[in-house]
Amino acid sequence: MKRTVLLSATVVGVLLLLALYIAPGAPTQSPEPAATYVVAPTAEELAAENAARQARAEAAKVEQEAARIARLWKREESVDSMTGKPVVHLQNRSTHSFPLEFPNRGMHYAHIVVQKHPRYGTNAMIVVDDGQLHCQYRNCRILVRFDQAKPTSFSVSSPADNSSDTWFIEDTTRFISQLSRAKQVIVELQFYQQGIREITFETTGFKRP
Repeated sequence: MKRTVLLSATVVGVLLLLALYIAPGAPTQSPEPAATYVVAPTAEELAAENAARQARAEAAKVEQEAARIARLWKREESVDSMTGKPVVHLQNRSTHSFPLEFPNRGMHYAHIVVQKHPRYGTNAMIVVDDGQLHCQYRNCRILVRFDQAKPTSFSVSSPADNSSDTWFIEDTTRFISQLSRAKQVIVELQFYQQGIREITFETTGFKRP
């Protein structure tokens, strides 16, 4: 009889513990988190991503090169006070500076200048930052090479004020025609008591004014 009573009490105690354990608000064990699976990209998707990345890189290079070329020719516009019409001035600086000795000691640049004026027409000039352009003969000529073509000579003349830093190209039409097709121009200039300098210009992107 005592054994039966003890067994019943034990069962009741177990049931009470279970009831307390599952009662509302009682702490419960957190469920196991669901497994996360990552799907690896296919070979086709990787190839498409690489192609898109390369296309973006190429587009950026093209844009940068176009911006660089646009800076090769500096364009300035003004108005002729006598006619009220525009004056267009294009200037291209040599790719590298060149040395001169005393009295013009230092490194200097040369410039190809093309100017369209409503009264004076279109002119092409070679202008240097410093130094004295020199010619030993009355009929002055300079050698010019357009890209890989053979060098050709052009007659040049001093400006009306006889400044020694500028040569006017006499055959403007021929010079501009070849200039508009060239990516590189090399000009041979002689300086007073300084000898000859071969000066290179990158002329891509030139558009006649």
